Amino acid sequence: MLTVDVNSFCLVIEEGNVFSGIMLLILILITSIYAIPLDFPCYDDTWFYSNETGKCYKPIMGAQKLPFSNASQACKTYLQNISKVSINLVKLSNENEADAFVKLLSENAFKETIWIGANRSDAKQPFIWYMDGSTALFDYTDWSQGTQPGDCIGFSYTTQPISGTDKWTIVKTIDNKPCDIMRSFICEHKVPLCTNPPGGFNTTTMIIKPPIMAPRSIVQVQCAPGTLKDPITSSNRLSGFDVDLSLSENSYKCTGKRFNNNPNPEDPLKFQPQLFYSGYLLPTCSSVRCNETELDITIPKNAKLVTARNRITEQVFGLHQVNQFYSYGNVISIRCNPGYLFNDRTTEKQVSCELAPGSNTIGEYRGYSGTVLPLPTECQEATCLYEQAVIQPDYNMEPYFTVMKSNIDVMNLTKHSGVPYPRGTVIRYFCKDGYESIHQNSELNITCGNYGQWTPQLIGCIARIEKVPVSLTGRIYTEPKEAESAAKLSSIMFIMVFIFLGLILLLDLATIGRDFKQIQKNIKLQRRRLKHSGNKSKVG
Repeated sequence: MLTVDVNSFCLVIEEGNVFSGIMLLILILITSIYAIPLDFPCYDDTWFYSNETGKCYKPIMGAQKLPFSNASQACKTYLQNISKVSINLVKLSNENEADAFVKLLSENAFKETIWIGANRSDAKQPFIWYMDGSTALFDYTDWSQGTQPGDCIGFSYTTQPISGTDKWTIVKTIDNKPCDIMRSFICEHKVPLCTNPPGGFNTTTMIIKPPIMAPRSIVQVQCAPGTLKDPITSSNRLSGFDVDLSLSENSYKCTGKRFNNNPNPEDPLKFQPQLFYSGYLLPTCSSVRCNETELDITIPKNAKLVTARNRITEQVFGLHQVNQFYSYGNVISIRCNPGYLFNDRTTEKQVSCELAPGSNTIGEYRGYSGTVLPLPTECQEATCLYEQAVIQPDYNMEPYFTVMKSNIDVMNLTKHSGVPYPRGTVIRYFCKDGYESIHQNSELNITCGNYGQWTPQLIGCIARIEKVPVSLTGRIYTEPKEAESAAKLSSIMFIMVFIFLGLILLLDLATIGRDFKQIQKNIKLQRRRLKHSGNKSKVG
């Protein structure tokens, strides 16, 4: 009996079945050679995988060339009956991704110019990545910025020797061409990444290098720019299913397995990533701080710190959190007290805490949003510009005005003295005949306020309009007035009533006349009866 160990698989072959056993052994060996590795995250091994980008790539039609739209459609439909994974033309978001892609191309001797997934609607529009609508920036390479004709982007690379050395450099080329020309293309899709790093990872103060945790990669944790590693660390090493003792401190390893350990083509979305760490808790990182005293001694007279906002996290700190103002990334606001202004007539300056040039651990102050350092030594008492109080020809105002700087300092003027007015100054203007202010007054007062602005703004007088009465509640009020239609209606009603009463009177008169005739008739009849009765008496 013969025993063979193949990948920990023990095969027992009976002496009488040596030939069939050898054939089975050959089949197992062939299967093990051509099976897809269980940690390979792409659909099958005809795709090329980069753990630097976390993407799978494939020239699905080899060197066949297509117009841009046909190429993008070919990618979109390539695995549509197998997976819902989004497949597109290649996207090169930054230089690291472009370098990793070129490395993959050179390893597989692919040197064709290819379409990538950026285009524009017309020459006046920016190039965008069609798969997500983000702006396509190629600042990592020298290109025409789209000044050439054509609305679709092609990518290629060449290798050139470095003069005086035995080394070579790679030159990446971006160009825009008409979208209907024929070019090769490569499709890509993302793979599931490792997430939720254990061990105390802080997304605000820590970063990962390389920046993504893709299958088949080991990454290092570092303090983010503007933060420092705290000296206190934990020396206890934890254990667990997600601990890999071969990893050094501050390291993660992303691996994974194919769905159901399937060595055959499989939906890439079903790949199951798994993240391991060293077992050591990560040291905490704290923000770099700028020198507090350096800023405090430069705060101008008649000014104060009011607030700070971190431009990275958007966290806002109030006056009760002044100790947090001086951390890296904070934009600190310094405001003049009410009634005071900086010499440029603004009320607020902003200073940010940034990293000193060439350092990741030393902070320095810089002017922010137009602020120039050093700051002025003081805020000056607010004044208002006389130029903003000059009567213009179309203001419909009298050419004279009254200036009141105080209760006892009142001047009647026809011309400004040419210097700013102090805070609290009141200037009274007078509207010409037939004109009034927007508040329906013949006069208009403007006051120099705390922030060096005239209130209200001088806008002139307007043609006088009939005053509209207003009630105490602010509603427009008018004297009661009978509507013309109501007067007409009253006349009509009066005539109708008169006619009605006249008809009644006529009816009554007709009735009286008829009754009177009946009475006369009755009287005559009664007389006849009496006369007839008298004649009978005489005869008897």
